[in-house]
Amino acid sequence: MFVLFFAVTPKKRHLERSEGSPIVPHSARKVLKLEGTPGSSQYLSSRVGSNRKDASGNKIKRLEEDVRSLRRKLGKLEDRVSELDKDKASNSTTEQVVEKADRTGQLAKKKEGQGSVSKKEADSILETKPCQAICEQDVEAIVGKAIGNQNKFKNLCLYKFTREELVSCTRTGKRTIKCMDNVKPQLDHTKFKELETLVLKYTLYDKQSFQKKLKTYRKFLEERKMEQSDLTYKPFE
Repeated sequence: MFVLFFAVTPKKRHLERSEGSPIVPHSARKVLKLEGTPGSSQYLSSRVGSNRKDASGNKIKRLEEDVRSLRRKLGKLEDRVSELDKDKASNSTTEQVVEKADRTGQLAKKKEGQGSVSKKEADSILETKPCQAICEQDVEAIVGKAIGNQNKFKNLCLYKFTREELVSCTRTGKRTIKCMDNVKPQLDHTKFKELETLVLKYTLYDKQSFQKKLKTYRKFLEERKMEQSDLTYKPFE
């Protein structure tokens, strides 16, 4: 009896373990186990597919970041162009006002609450004022709305001299290496000293900076005169 009991028990336990699951041969178990281990063909193909998917996703993310960066840069450039257009329009208006003062010799006294005066009022003022005389009201009208030392300096230069004088004359009138044959005449000394006094008073430039700025501005006007047919606008810096 005891021998028969021990012979039946292992078979029963084997059936209990196999119940509810398919019977897989031992050789097939080894194959399934190898396919899930690193180095097998199925494992490698699955890893390659996963890596390609990750690389493609990362590439798309980088492209999206580049697009966003380019859009931000484009927006900044558009804002800069808009600012330059506004500055160009403002400088053009200022130059027209100052050139009118150069032609007449003086700026007409500005009425309180008005941006300009009539031609009749300007003519009446000119009859009582000598040409190119320094008038505090005129100077304050020139530099009052100018933003920055650069614009104030430019307006004062055009107040005391015409563009033609600044282009065709030099500060000293002396012969230089660049100008050996055709020596340009000297700027009017009295007007030059008056301009220097005004620049030192109404800007933060010292005497040395004033002379350097005047030389740069004269060169800028010469280039503008040579490029009048060119539509490209180059602001004075």
